Amino acid sequence: MYTIFSNPTAINNLVAGDSAFLDAYLADHKPTLVVLNSLNTLHSGDSKDTMTVQAVYGSLRTLFPNTCILVIHHDKKPVRNPQGDVVGASRHDFSGSHAWLDQAQVGLHLTPLGTIKERKVRLEVTKSQVGPVGFELKLQLAQDGLTWTQIGQAELERAFTY
Repeated sequence: MYTIFSNPTAINNLVAGDSAFLDAYLADHKPTLVVLNSLNTLHSGDSKDTMTVQAVYGSLRTLFPNTCILVIHHDKKPVRNPQGDVVGASRHDFSGSHAWLDQAQVGLHLTPLGTIKERKVRLEVTKSQVGPVGFELKLQLAQDGLTWTQIGQAELERAFTY
């Protein structure tokens, strides 16, 4: 894994030096997956404007042809009850224009389960042009902060098949 830009760069407004560097980097490494964290650091436009969505996605398709692009975006701040549980989370918590999701091929939604200290999340396919939607995984983040383990019914079934 490589970090290309450590400072936020408006992807649809790259200056000549950045563009030349990126072109050389891509020619050398030929990535199959590019992860961009986060959406708001990729542009200087209004996130609620559909024209911004078109400009950013168009730039990404031009810069990274034949590459899987994963753009990370954050929901609105969740509402929590007094116990710290997230209440009322939905795919409509997306921050900014819904065109960001509408124009994507696949939408994945990661939401917390329980309290932050429990380190559990739900990963759900909320939009797909390539497969079914509604599929979800429940995951537990290990203490190392890097390893995810599937939790729930499937984990119990695997545990009892030995």
